Amino acid sequence: MKKIKLFSIIVFAILFGVSCETYDDPEVEYSSVFPLSGEWKTVMTNSATGATAKVVLYTYNTSDESTTQMWLRIGTATSFNANYGVRGKVDINISAKTFSVTDQPNAFLTNGKTFSISNGNVVLDGATTPSGHKADAISFTLTTEQTPGITYTFTGFRRTGWPEDE
Repeated sequence: MKKIKLFSIIVFAILFGVSCETYDDPEVEYSSVFPLSGEWKTVMTNSATGATAKVVLYTYNTSDESTTQMWLRIGTATSFNANYGVRGKVDINISAKTFSVTDQPNAFLTNGKTFSISNGNVVLDGATTPSGHKADAISFTLTTEQTPGITYTFTGFRRTGWPEDE
């Protein structure tokens, strides 16, 4: 009986020692356009009417991992708003965290209409979310041939995933 107890203690000690092994945190790999890439919760303001709307937009890397351009998408093919919905490549400066483009064809449209982005800027920890947390801020102005003479201003923060921020 003593041998069984001793054997059980040794097996338990070995299992306990093995199960306590620690591992390093995995290295996080970012896209070529980080920190400009992400999902953004924004408020869009129409310069002509002052009307506002909550808009989710996305910025992400190009397939060739360019460090001078990224994709900007406002809206989706199913929820596309013909007035301000855009999808196209914008020019970026990663170190300055800025982006802009002039007369870029809108990939959501087949009519050849273009859009322009100016004053695009990302500020790390530059926004306070509704839940009170810090998040990266984004802001820019959009003009599109779909609505000549109207400027849309977007301001917002990187999506946090907290229910209070949704």
